[in-house]
Amino acid sequence: MKTINLNKTFAAALAAIILASLVFGSLLTRMYFPQIGQIKGAGPEDPLEAWSESSVIIWQYNTTFYASRNMSTLMVMELRSNASAVINNAFGNMTAVPPQQLVVLKGNFTLDSPLIVGSYTYVDAVQAVLIMGGAITANTVQFSSGATMSEWHGGLFIGNGL
Repeated sequence: MKTINLNKTFAAALAAIILASLVFGSLLTRMYFPQIGQIKGAGPEDPLEAWSESSVIIWQYNTTFYASRNMSTLMVMELRSNASAVINNAFGNMTAVPPQQLVVLKGNFTLDSPLIVGSYTYVDAVQAVLIMGGAITANTVQFSSGATMSEWHGGLFIGNGL
């Protein structure tokens, strides 16, 4: 009669379960959450959780860079040091047809040129501080010629061009 050591069998089964869990968790993370963690250091400033109904979120990535994210694809559209360019490029990528699209600004933005808002764009800048550089001598926020159904809400504006 052959004796089976239950402790070794149990340990082997437990090891197999743990290994399978790690492999499954890794595959799940790669397949279903491809954008989470792609921008290193975004941490709590990454606004994904709070603004899922937005079309685009633009936020201060760190003390040097600003980022924009398309919320329908969850892809980062742009990451660069020029806040005005990031914001205006996001506005330029909006469709100028209904329905109105929501753009959320979050963080401190140092601007070197005016922001141009097109048609059917709703800007939520309640959590934004917009600091004007010396190059801005005209209106900080401008609506493009013929723009309809565009709104700007909130924001603390500091500096020139107010």
